[in-house]
Amino acid sequence: MKFKIVTLSIIASCFLLACNKNKPGTVNCKFTVESNGTPVNLFTQHIYTLANGTKFNATLLKFYVSNIRLIKENGEAVSANNYTLISPHDNKDTYTFNSIPGAKYKSIVFNLGVDSQRNHTGAQTGDLDPSIGMIWTWNTGYIFFKHEGEFINNAGVTDYLVYHYGSDKAHVSDITLPIPNNLKIAGNTCTATIALDLNKLYTNLDFNVDKNRQSMDQASIPWIKTIKTNAYNAFSLKGIQ
Repeated sequence: MKFKIVTLSIIASCFLLACNKNKPGTVNCKFTVESNGTPVNLFTQHIYTLANGTKFNATLLKFYVSNIRLIKENGEAVSANNYTLISPHDNKDTYTFNSIPGAKYKSIVFNLGVDSQRNHTGAQTGDLDPSIGMIWTWNTGYIFFKHEGEFINNAGVTDYLVYHYGSDKAHVSDITLPIPNNLKIAGNTCTATIALDLNKLYTNLDFNVDKNRQSMDQASIPWIKTIKTNAYNAFSLKGIQ
């Protein structure tokens, strides 16, 4: 009888372990903004410095993160199909990715901006609501990244800075962040902190030349290409807890 009880206990334990292994979990994808490791806050003095020495600040900073995916060890993707406006200074910095199947995951992938289909049509609700102020028109589409502020120009004078990055050609797809040692999902909830470094995003840009870009004119195309190229290196996974 004692042997049967022990055997049943082992079977029950194995069953519980198997259930937990396959139990869905949650990942909170939290986005932060920094400049060379310094957190970027609104309405500060010109304390942030580009690689070329230009000092700047931010009075407004928002961007869209879409189609967040977790990639399993076998390469299979689990997609959130989200369109999330990140605005850390409005306490809106996190997308909660629920019902993630139990498995081990090797990377986080996401897009910067809004894909071409939803950029011009579809539901105008939630974070895509035009009243939020992140869209030009249905014809031109959404502003994917908005940074407004000031910088110190070459003459030592405070000047304005307006970066409204968007249009279909500006969409940045498949930004991939490897997860060290992989992430095990088994009914647990964790937070992945992802940082956007403005220093890296603005590599090879000079505010004295490019201080006001709206993405709609032909002259902005080189600027768009630079931002798009830099975006792949500007995001990093700071850690998962």
